[in-house]
Amino acid sequence: MADAGSLGEVVVRCIDDLQFQVVVLRVHSDTADVLYLDDGKVEPGVPADEIDWQASDGRKLSTDHPFFEAGVEKLVEMEAATTAAFEPTTSNMRWEQGRFREEDGAVVLSSCIAVLMPQVVKDWDSEAAMQACGAGLPEPQ
Repeated sequence: MADAGSLGEVVVRCIDDLQFQVVVLRVHSDTADVLYLDDGKVEPGVPADEIDWQASDGRKLSTDHPFFEAGVEKLVEMEAATTAAFEPTTSNMRWEQGRFREEDGAVVLSSCIAVLMPQVVKDWDSEAAMQACGAGLPEPQ
């Protein structure tokens, strides 16, 4: 595997016996983020075994070249979009008449309080516990 000194190196990316020239944008422990020379697309996390590091022959693109910088910007945008997609959100559900209602109108019915909050039912043999479990759920043992 190449090291951080490989940034900007022009290497070959092998996909199903096809070869594509790419520029190395970043190197990780066993992957690299690359920029395709033919269409300018960025691919993060390319496995090291799919890159022919010897094909470089010393060809290198300067890290301050506009093409390289544009590739790094695309990579940063992709990472930001991925991070934003997985940010946790808080729900503003409100309890209304035996159900939860979300701001967007979604409704969560909760007639089976024993399943949602088992600590509420203290006597599992009681009539209330039997009704709370409904027809399709197994009775507690």
